[in-house]
Amino acid sequence: MLENIAIIDATMIVGVLFAEAVGRAFGIKQGQLLGRWMLVWGLTSLLPFSISSILALANSEVSIFFAGVGFIGFTGWFLFISLTRATEKGMTEHQIVIREEELEGYLNQGWCVVAVLQSGKVVIE
Repeated sequence: MLENIAIIDATMIVGVLFAEAVGRAFGIKQGQLLGRWMLVWGLTSLLPFSISSILALANSEVSIFFAGVGFIGFTGWFLFISLTRATEKGMTEHQIVIREEELEGYLNQGWCVVAVLQSGKVVIE
């Protein structure tokens, strides 16, 4: 039973890092937006996995059910968010190089500065 708990705990830790990385890849960089992102993930996946671990300590057969709920929640959350974000942003915007004079307009649209080149041009995403 303890090996099952260790697997669930490892899954939760890796899941947190994975969810944060995916959120940042989608451009969620501000603390409040990232906090909401992680809250949704926590409620759909982390909470059922935590309940599963507690029930496993009590040798309850219901722990397997909650582990399944956590897995389904994580998978569903990831697919829903990924498909929503992919269609919303078109996922065609990556990094572009612009002239410094154009920078203010792009910053007002939500772009972020990545680097300033020696030529004076700016890389944004």
